[in-house]
Amino acid sequence: MADSRNLPPEVVAALKAGNRIEAMRLLRERMGVGLAEARMHVQAHESPAASPADVGNDRMRARAPARAAPARMTPPGYVKRDGLSPGEVPRTGGGAQAMIVVIAILIALWAYAKIG
Repeated sequence: MADSRNLPPEVVAALKAGNRIEAMRLLRERMGVGLAEARMHVQAHESPAASPADVGNDRMRARAPARAAPARMTPPGYVKRDGLSPGEVPRTGGGAQAMIVVIAILIALWAYAKIG
């Protein structure tokens, strides 16, 4: 691991010019470190009191706790019915309607037999 106090002069010059991305690119080329490690070294160099390991740990500690998923919006008047797929319309009163039709046909047949 590269020591952030012993950075190559090109990296230090890029940091003094305010070009952090160029400094990280140069650090990766010169020292053969990964992107995350180069970023930690650049951050540690900008705040000399912290070592690269401290910078990474502070970032992990400062991370906000995971937020709960946002509540789903349901349309007004929506009623959840168990056993139905989303978008499926519940069947309503099919048995009672069939019974009324059968009774009407029987009455019509009885009236036809009585008159005819």
